[in-house]
Amino acid sequence: MKTSLRLNADQKKLWGPFESSVKDGAKARVVALQKEQGDNLSPMDRLNAKAERYAQSGANLDKMVEAAKPLYESLDDAQKHTFVTLGRMLVPERGRFAKEMRHLRTGDGDQHGAE
Repeated sequence: MKTSLRLNADQKKLWGPFESSVKDGAKARVVALQKEQGDNLSPMDRLNAKAERYAQSGANLDKMVEAAKPLYESLDDAQKHTFVTLGRMLVPERGRFAKEMRHLRTGDGDQHGAE
């Protein structure tokens, strides 16, 4: 994604926090899935673990969107299109991520989390 965006020097400085948030979210998702798929879980424990994963996933997505905002706002229109297109592949909540980025593009970024 970083290569495809062809970031300039100023934009590269904004990449690190976004990349970290994506990696942190991915690691948390793996840990949550492992917990959810544990051998000794009752059906109710499994459902509880799934609910916790969903809640954590939403919180991780919020962090990712916040980290993405400065980078996204620095991109030109072609880069923004690439960012949204490739960003859909980064997170399980692809639709929400793309919607949040489109809100930034249209100036409706304050609608964050209204779903």
